[in-house]
Amino acid sequence: MRLALPRWTGPLAVKAAVFITVMCCALAALLGVLVHVSVTDQTVG
Repeated sequence: MRLALPRWTGPLAVKAAVFITVMCCALAALLGVLVHVSVTDQTVG
């Protein structure tokens, strides 16, 4: 028995997946910048 899903759940799922991917990338980039700054401060300062 297949679950009858509304028609908009397909595009919504795609949008949610893209949103989550972008947010993960942004978080990883932010974390990388923070680590880079702290390491640079330790080595230079």
